[in-house]
Amino acid sequence: MITSETAQQIVARTMEILPYNINVIRPDGTIIGSGNASRIGTVHEAARVVREKGTVVEITKEEEGLWEGAVQGINLPAFQNGALAAVIGITGPPDDVRSFGRLVVMTAEMMMEQAVLLRDMQVDERMREEAALQLLDAEQSAGRLAERLQRLNISMDGPRTVICFTDPEPEHVKQTIQPILYKDELFCVRQGRLFVIVRAGSEREIHVRFRSVSGFQAAAGPPVSVHDLPQAAELALSAASLPNQHESFLLYRDVDLEVLLYKSGKMDKGVPPWPLDEELTETLSAYVAQNGRLQDTAAVLHIHRNTLQYRLGRIREKSGRDPRKLKELLYLYADMLRTRSN
Repeated sequence: MITSETAQQIVARTMEILPYNINVIRPDGTIIGSGNASRIGTVHEAARVVREKGTVVEITKEEEGLWEGAVQGINLPAFQNGALAAVIGITGPPDDVRSFGRLVVMTAEMMMEQAVLLRDMQVDERMREEAALQLLDAEQSAGRLAERLQRLNISMDGPRTVICFTDPEPEHVKQTIQPILYKDELFCVRQGRLFVIVRAGSEREIHVRFRSVSGFQAAAGPPVSVHDLPQAAELALSAASLPNQHESFLLYRDVDLEVLLYKSGKMDKGVPPWPLDEELTETLSAYVAQNGRLQDTAAVLHIHRNTLQYRLGRIREKSGRDPRKLKELLYLYADMLRTRSN
């Protein structure tokens, strides 16, 4: 059945072109869309005749008093899937408005079809999002989930990867990534974040596909079977939530140690004050990112190698640990992550 919203859209669209009032009437005779707001909700008797006879009904100025709620004009049937969906009334002398009748009906039928397609798409999208939520819910019934996936014609055979986007406006992210998703890839908003369930593929392929979605911080969990998707989602969320990351798209396997240290730091309330200032912290972070290579670290920081050596010495003095020794570097890095998490 045509909705009032669609009816009013038909009125607005056609009256942008025609200098006549348009009424959209349900087959029972109720006007649900009109350029004359006072007519909405009133009864148009001619529409009932159109429904009964299936033909155009014209009303002249002299005949107005013979029809309840009618003025001069032409009333035409509009069909959807072979059934009468609405009656379109064009107000005005029949001889003047008759030539516009078919054009208005074609426009109305096209807009009704578009409205149905849009509603179907919205229903399908809701079903897909609900399926994704079920896949990420460890407590969900396997039977209900399998039934929903079957209705969507989606198979979860083979490994899958969960990607978490941490942008606080998940609807904006959703619109951006939809064009690059395959039909059997799902997404949902959970914990205020957008989660996407994609084909696992190779890590390089995933990295290339989603790194191109610029402007969003995200992380991909490890490839898992469908039963392990809830755990993979938590790992992806933890990786995407890491502070001060230089890469906008992370793979969990590349930051699993950082995730472990970060999460332990959030639980540890006895972390002493971080002894390094901003410059030395930046230096330590770059040194770790470059795997302790002095020349590369100096280049990233845009400083001379001797300046870097001086800063590493200052880190040792301030912290009591020498970053040039592997074990002590690990302690420093862990302390830095714990401090940032509190």
